[in-house]
Amino acid sequence: DVCSSDLLSHESWHESFSRTPRAALKIQDIVFTKDKPQYVSTTSNPVVLTFKDLSYSVRVKNKNSSGPKYIQREILKNISGICRPGELTAIMGASGAGKTSLLNILSCRISPNGSNVKLSGTVLANGHKYDSAKFSRFADYVMQGDILLETMTPREVFQFTADLRLNAPKEDKVKKVKQLLADLKLERASDTYIGGELLKGISGGERKRTSIGMELMTDPNVLFLEEPTSGLDSFTSFVLINLLKSLAQKGKNIIFTIHQPSSDIFFMFDNLMLLAQGKFIYQGSCVKAVDYIASIGYPCPEYSNPADTSLRSCTLIIRIQTNLNRCSFPMIKKSLLP
Repeated sequence: DVCSSDLLSHESWHESFSRTPRAALKIQDIVFTKDKPQYVSTTSNPVVLTFKDLSYSVRVKNKNSSGPKYIQREILKNISGICRPGELTAIMGASGAGKTSLLNILSCRISPNGSNVKLSGTVLANGHKYDSAKFSRFADYVMQGDILLETMTPREVFQFTADLRLNAPKEDKVKKVKQLLADLKLERASDTYIGGELLKGISGGERKRTSIGMELMTDPNVLFLEEPTSGLDSFTSFVLINLLKSLAQKGKNIIFTIHQPSSDIFFMFDNLMLLAQGKFIYQGSCVKAVDYIASIGYPCPEYSNPADTSLRSCTLIIRIQTNLNRCSFPMIKKSLLP
């Protein structure tokens, strides 16, 4: 299997923890707080997420009538990795590679106790295990499809969210809403209807930023996003990723899946996780990704988008691995390698 030399061992994670400021290690200060938190800055308590030997499979119906009725389909295959605060982590891969499954496992959206699910491995936040209850107190999740009401405005959405989720005086809530509108560049659209199929409203990019703003209301240490650029044009996507980059630079841990970013967006990522058939073929800096993929036989042509080359290499590696598994002669296997 092809793997990145940048992938850290479990022992080196603990070494990195020892070099982290002491405040970052006190996840219990974040986890065991009230359900309705007081608004405070969380950049002084960064959260490092690590996962080791993570495997995930689901029970599906067997299409082969001659075999058993049900089989276990492997989605993730014994993968390990790290997501650091202050970094923008992008999970990329071809369709069916397991990127959304990985995001959902890290955000406790997949239960290990399901009857049709097998989930093994260790997921830690600053060296501590966490469940869905603890997760909601230091992290938030932005879904690909929003659930915004068409007849509300971004200001009303934020104010409603603040009233529900913040334990603070009314003046502080209003101040927080104004600050979010400014940070998300929503001031011009703050009093415009969200809109929908029957009601004209704000643009797709403004709608997506409103969804992100709802989760930023409690100032989470970690923010997960599922395909944040889905349905947006290249410029709007760049503006959105640039916004997430600025949040990461404030000390937040930003983790998201993305399918096919432009080259400008690709090089904004601090950490790239490239999945192929449930395994990492690369994990590390985006700057080094192009050279690494070229070293295993898939150079990026000049003036081409490195993201396209990365995804194409995933598809080719899957195809080669499938052909290798079908071959029984060493010489044939050798000829299939790049």
